[in-house]
Amino acid sequence: MLLTSIVVTTVIAIWSGNIRVRQQHVLFMARIKWCNLMQIHWLIQLWSGSNSIPPDSKATPLTTETPPLECPEEIPQNGINVRWKNSSAADHIKSEPLCYGANGNLITRRCNGTDWFPSLNDLEPCMKVMENFDLSSCPPGYHKISENNTDYCFEIGEPSSWDFPCFKSGGATVITDLSDSELKSFFSYLNSIRSSRYYWLPAQRVKHFNPVVWAIPGPNWGLEVTSNNTLEIQESMLKNCLLLDARNRVIKTENCRNVHPSICFYINEAQYPAQCPEGYYPFRFMLDEGTCYGIEYANNIFGLTFNGFLESKCSQPMGNNDDNGLTRFIFKKMADINKLPDHLWCWFESSYAHNGSHVTPRNQSDNDSNIVTEIMIASLEGDGIDDDETNSLVSAYFELMDIAHKELADIHVTLVNMSSSTYCLPTTTEDIVTLDWELTLIGRITAPKQFCLQSNGLPVKRTCGGSYLLGSIWEPVDGTCSKNYEASNTTNIFV
Repeated sequence: MLLTSIVVTTVIAIWSGNIRVRQQHVLFMARIKWCNLMQIHWLIQLWSGSNSIPPDSKATPLTTETPPLECPEEIPQNGINVRWKNSSAADHIKSEPLCYGANGNLITRRCNGTDWFPSLNDLEPCMKVMENFDLSSCPPGYHKISENNTDYCFEIGEPSSWDFPCFKSGGATVITDLSDSELKSFFSYLNSIRSSRYYWLPAQRVKHFNPVVWAIPGPNWGLEVTSNNTLEIQESMLKNCLLLDARNRVIKTENCRNVHPSICFYINEAQYPAQCPEGYYPFRFMLDEGTCYGIEYANNIFGLTFNGFLESKCSQPMGNNDDNGLTRFIFKKMADINKLPDHLWCWFESSYAHNGSHVTPRNQSDNDSNIVTEIMIASLEGDGIDDDETNSLVSAYFELMDIAHKELADIHVTLVNMSSSTYCLPTTTEDIVTLDWELTLIGRITAPKQFCLQSNGLPVKRTCGGSYLLGSIWEPVDGTCSKNYEASNTTNIFV
């Protein structure tokens, strides 16, 4: 304690003779519990203007920077678990993934810099979530081979006996096409998730003692299974279906009645060509039952009847009310053939009645030469109309209303509302003046375009409610314009 008193006295003497020395240095030295003579000498030199530091000193300068305030990361335990990442002060903070309540409303929170509002105890439970996917990586439900490789994706199927895995989903590549480095990353990921040790692969021996061949759409169809990398193959002549042993990193044949999950590999390109005739295409990443789709058409200059068209172009046409994938494909090809603009989508209804070897459309006689299909077209690509997004949405709205009045007048259909999944569309309300409410993001609060203050001096405001799932909806206007309130000169300048 005597030594501490000496140090404090010395520092005070220096501070009295040198006005540049700050008082906190004295306070700092008053807290020193131990010191030696060398440190006292160094402190005297430092506060007297010397920058020399003794070699045995390990003192570090004090920092007075205060870390930024933020709310801590939280994971609620009620409802679906989502992550509220640490955040600085802000309003309308969203969780990862996006969280929706029982009524379909997007749940957000506010951070005041230290605490979340509402708290976890008062937070509405999360009943639905919406994941954000990078479609340039792999489609939802599929996994990358590695973090740096997005050329291939794979999918883990439900456990079952061997039943042509990957055939229905249109898998277009096989495990033996992967390089050694890709295989290494793939097995590392597979073993980390510990989903299973064994997985069916899309290959089998068709007959006893025949080679094992791939049964997958695309260029590998019917090819013998051979290893193009370090993956070992073990075949048993009495077992006919191909199995992957992820732990031992080998593929081998197994009894086809055993139950295992399956693994399917895909080339990450939506239009990758499977083994289809020219002019026909497969659907990628869809349950298309391995079917190739195409559309045949002919110039009807010779008055070809419907039956004549079927006999000459399509002896076994497919399609029914439930085959939405086929119907969408047909109408898309019709749009391509007729050079419809890319930003136009078509809504349609089609119905077929099966009749022997061909099908006859509803209300279509065999002798009719033309098939008339009513198509309602609405623009959904707003920025293809106008550079300004607000004008684009407004243009789309009025175009849709115009088409509805023309096409639906005889059907007595009333268009009640058109809402966006992202914005509340521009609208107006009546007060002492007409208030214009501009395009506003869901969850945001906005003021009208006009200068409209309440009696308390605050502007009237309005919240854009709704959600991505249910669409946007304007909430009621909060406040009314005051006739008697007169804004100050400063307010008028900023307005």
